[in-house]
Amino acid sequence: MPISYSQVDSSLIHLLDYGAEPSIMLQRFPGITYESDNGTGLGYSYFRFRGLDQSRINITLNGMPLNEPEDAGTYFSNFASLLSNVSSLQLQRGIALSKNGTPAFAGSLDFETKQLPDHHTEAGVEAGSFSSGRLYAEQQSANERNLFFYKLNLLTTDGYKYHSGNNSGSGIFQWQHRSKKTFIQYLNLFGNNQNGLGWLGVSDSAAKADFKSNGNSEREKGNFTQWLQQLHLTSRIRKNQVFHAGLFYNYTKGDYGFDLNNFLEIPSTDPLIHYRTHSSWGGLSLDYQITGRNYSFTTGIYGSLYRKVHNGVQDPNDVLLYHNYGDKNELSPFTKFIFRKNKFYFLTDLQYRYAIFSYHGDAPLKNFQWNFFNPLAGIGYHLNDHIYLYANTGHIKREPGRNDIFLGNDNLQKDNNGQAVYADLLPEENFSVETGVRYEKEKLNGSLNFYRMKIRNAIDLNGQIGPTGLPLHSNVAKAIREGIEMELNYQFSKN
Repeated sequence: MPISYSQVDSSLIHLLDYGAEPSIMLQRFPGITYESDNGTGLGYSYFRFRGLDQSRINITLNGMPLNEPEDAGTYFSNFASLLSNVSSLQLQRGIALSKNGTPAFAGSLDFETKQLPDHHTEAGVEAGSFSSGRLYAEQQSANERNLFFYKLNLLTTDGYKYHSGNNSGSGIFQWQHRSKKTFIQYLNLFGNNQNGLGWLGVSDSAAKADFKSNGNSEREKGNFTQWLQQLHLTSRIRKNQVFHAGLFYNYTKGDYGFDLNNFLEIPSTDPLIHYRTHSSWGGLSLDYQITGRNYSFTTGIYGSLYRKVHNGVQDPNDVLLYHNYGDKNELSPFTKFIFRKNKFYFLTDLQYRYAIFSYHGDAPLKNFQWNFFNPLAGIGYHLNDHIYLYANTGHIKREPGRNDIFLGNDNLQKDNNGQAVYADLLPEENFSVETGVRYEKEKLNGSLNFYRMKIRNAIDLNGQIGPTGLPLHSNVAKAIREGIEMELNYQFSKN
């Protein structure tokens, strides 16, 4: 493919994994920076790519979306030690190939859980700084046609910051079935995450006085549960034709407390407000691929239905302050065509995306509808057996999230006339050009990539903080991001 990407396989994941969130491992890739709320990587952590936050990265598990539709957030902490269940991960840079779910505005990240057939049983106990520890056990069994994989993970840490500890656990069950023309994969993944919050910043003076200072108060805690199921069917219709159907269901439930007085730096004596949510999200992806001697043609469609309920509850008697919910549904057909002529490769990737968001609460709000056409074209050339040159260009749009439209309010506010108060933000769009070279020879492989992203109506941080403590964004007429990314890997020996 004439695109820039990085990949990590199961052997390296197994070597480097200690239960930390994927953001920690992603720092190995060019253009990645990351942060950990509590300083350990066990608990909430996030990454940025090319300076853009991960809501602008399409994140999938086995090709099925993980970015929740309302604000495109992905919370790895809900699935403790996620990487230990993964057989490979790949980061595609720039406007990536057609993906399900959130637009691949700056790139895409896909985790695969397919396992190689073998028999093993493994258990482990690990310990580290700040009372951090992991306990895990797994078993895999396989025969000629079926593979069964089970794993449980338990994590704990006090956190580097004060009162930022995390206790979480996850479990996975996976079944794979192979026959002559059919592959079936069923995945059941669940997790629970309980932690002291540590996402607010502190003043310079507080950090200098004690670097473990936590901007959140000790009263602020979070508790979230997530349950994900996937079913995949891949069937070879003919020798050169393959059909795939993927079905998923994602359920979340949880709450976190926010101490507004602490945020305003006044005594924290008022009752704590808890933001409680639960969501249901299901979708279907269908695609059909035909391959010939010099070409590959793929077409498909993705659709999903999503609802998230928001409740504001006040201590100490669970007084309900408000109740609202939002629906966000989308439909996305796509077509990919790859043609090879001698040493040249030509790629065309066309995606249409339709999304609609509707709000139901005590303030009237119009429905938001977005129609996007996202094209990508590229060309690659094999200079010789070791050097591959490529270039691509594309255009992609991305809609604003609920938090920014609502000006940071969890419950939409009304003005004196009873009308909704909101920000009618424009979608941001990225005009991207990339070119580079990949090199591979025996023990040495690497890549060099040049990119330029011209972003119109960029949804960027504006320096303001919403009433729930989350940062706000607004449109910027034009933004330019450009740079050079280089990656080199050398294998000293087979081990």
